[in-house]
Amino acid sequence: DSAGSPQTTRIDDAALLSDGSILLVDGPKREARLYSGQGVLMRVMDGRGPGSDGFRNPGQVLVGALDSILVFDRGAQALFGFSREGGLARRTSLSGDRLRAGALVRFSDGRWAAREEEGGVPGTPGTMPRDSVRFWGLGAGLRWDRDIVEVPGQYTSSVAFQGRVGYRSTPFTPRVSHGSLDRCLYVNSGDTPEVYVYSTTGGLVQTIRVPGRRRAVTPADWAAWVDAMAEPVPPERRQEHRDLANMLPRPPFLPVYHDLVVDALGYIWLQHFEVPFGPGPAWTVLEPDGDVLGEITLPEPLEVFEISGSVLLGKRRQGLFRETLVVYAIERGSAGPPPPHAACAGESSGIGRAAGEGR
Repeated sequence: DSAGSPQTTRIDDAALLSDGSILLVDGPKREARLYSGQGVLMRVMDGRGPGSDGFRNPGQVLVGALDSILVFDRGAQALFGFSREGGLARRTSLSGDRLRAGALVRFSDGRWAAREEEGGVPGTPGTMPRDSVRFWGLGAGLRWDRDIVEVPGQYTSSVAFQGRVGYRSTPFTPRVSHGSLDRCLYVNSGDTPEVYVYSTTGGLVQTIRVPGRRRAVTPADWAAWVDAMAEPVPPERRQEHRDLANMLPRPPFLPVYHDLVVDALGYIWLQHFEVPFGPGPAWTVLEPDGDVLGEITLPEPLEVFEISGSVLLGKRRQGLFRETLVVYAIERGSAGPPPPHAACAGESSGIGRAAGEGR
């Protein structure tokens, strides 16, 4: 029973409320769920209400003023707003957009932007065509207003098997990650050690070059990915899956970074890529202007949704299908917010982060 069971099918995104309770979205169940800080299920929201038949494909959650709940539905291309008690307060559809949005970005000055929904790019067998990801600004009523930037996206592998041609995301494909800080958008394409900072109007503010380098994909890297993909398959079919995996084109390099997160104080966290699937325990932390603050190694590799002043909220993967939401305490000592980026800070200083699918 989705309304009574604390179990989820898949954790697509999660966020923290001011009292420590946790909001998450379960795309396959088409639900947003609110849990207490102790993990007790308190409320289930399915998007039904005045003028709405419910969610189609929810994938992102954000927390608004006074702990109001925001859910972006990629299927409906609409932002749903709920009260703290879970009642549907409004539903705003994106309009005027030339592309489908996969996530929304919120800035501290009240502006919004959208990130393009990524998809596979079919090609001839043995090739790896690359997609692109666009970000665009949204005006009043979440209407398309202006382009911000277009960056290289993921690779798609095309393969012929048993007389059919199929395609899927390339193993070790780079992943575009982003975060917002004050009036700027921070973007990393995954396969370079650069972070690009853009204004909400679309101008490039800064290119931050972070210590790091690309590493060539080795036979051991590839074997680790093939084994991890075959592990959940019944033993009698594992060799077939290995054979199919080994037919995929191999990229020459591993990604440098897997994710970018802007924390609640304004620091930029870059997650190092780790074989086989991406999230590693090592992170590089930057100040807003790009100065390296240091390196942090988490107790385990996680997909991180949010980093507040005192806790880190993330997802632990166990195999391909089991997921657990975890919270780690952060000891910051006497560290306070970093100096703001001179080109990004406005009269109102605050943090907003839209997780991708990213987030």
